Amino acid sequence: STLLGMHALADHMMFDDYLVAALLNVYDGAETLLLAQALAVASAVFPLYALGRRLLDRPRSALALPLLWVLAPDVHSGLMFDYNPTTLGAAALLWAAWALALRGPVAVLVTTLLACGAKENLCLYVAVLALVMAVRLISWRRAAPVIALAVGIFFVEMVVLFPTFREGGFRHWEYEELGEGPREIFATMATRPDR
Repeated sequence: STLLGMHALADHMMFDDYLVAALLNVYDGAETLLLAQALAVASAVFPLYALGRRLLDRPRSALALPLLWVLAPDVHSGLMFDYNPTTLGAAALLWAAWALALRGPVAVLVTTLLACGAKENLCLYVAVLALVMAVRLISWRRAAPVIALAVGIFFVEMVVLFPTFREGGFRHWEYEELGEGPREIFATMATRPDR
């Protein structure tokens, strides 16, 4: 974004990048970004194993989840392609699931903010994750604040922050063939889903 002359937050709300950027003070190179991404993605084996132990109640079977994560082709291609906050967000979602299922409110808050901070669309993923977990694994009382927080962050990003950093707001609302702005786009989607 900055190479294209935009503010760092003009295209996507990637607040976690500010945490990763601090590492560039140690070594300023693409390798630093790729290493940080690889470590974040690799860290997801821990929440996956913990969730597996809780859900499967068998330690050996619980190893299957982190093994599948480590061997997943899409995880590998996401790491090898380039540095991308969505890849960090995928790992953060697993940490958020772990916190929702097994930890207290502070861990839930931190992991929710990290997942939402990866990219604006991850806020919606967090909300759906909490909703799905509330159906089978956690209480609605535990899920509701996470859903509200994630949707609230998404709303603030769309309505307040994007227009602050980019004239016209969120760039990805610009689909002239569907309409001018979010309202017309949603109306077209509802009335003409084939488009």
